Amino acid sequence: MAHEWQAAWAEWRSRVPAPDEPPDDDVDWDWAEDHLRVRLPADYKTYIDTYGVGYVNRLFLVLHPTTDMAAGNLEDVADGQSSVEGLSTLLTPPPLVWPGLGSDRLMACAVTSNEDVAYWYTRGDDPDAWPLVFRDRDGRAWRTYDMSLLEFLLGVFDGRLEPRLAEAGYAGDELVFDPDPFSS
Repeated sequence: MAHEWQAAWAEWRSRVPAPDEPPDDDVDWDWAEDHLRVRLPADYKTYIDTYGVGYVNRLFLVLHPTTDMAAGNLEDVADGQSSVEGLSTLLTPPPLVWPGLGSDRLMACAVTSNEDVAYWYTRGDDPDAWPLVFRDRDGRAWRTYDMSLLEFLLGVFDGRLEPRLAEAGYAGDELVFDPDPFSS
């Protein structure tokens, strides 16, 4: 079942103002997908084209395919967080599959400033139908959501999904995108 990411995108845009300046780099999606050897979800590409690299409410960083920021680069973080070596250090193994090349792997797509990780489970030919898998910092808790990245982020910030962020002060009525929230 393909996700209705357009509705999530419309809600996201109504709640999260885009930066005043457009992102510095236009992503060549054909190159990025060839380089990563995987097609990427439409909501992700639309998000990156509109917002670029940065944090939502100083918490979630959606990984970017071409940024020089090591902590935010899709390939660099996905390689580290999705590798067999990286996943084997966690307290609980992933619920679905071990990573690898091609389809049917976990591929990191967003991280939190608390070191939690959101993954796409890249099963099937339709990236818009990939479920999201979220794990906490230590890998104690894994949750699978049959929704797009934007649907997941909306659910987390609205308090409908785990992790519960309101108690930590990250969620509320206002959602803010900031390319560099930790600079002075």
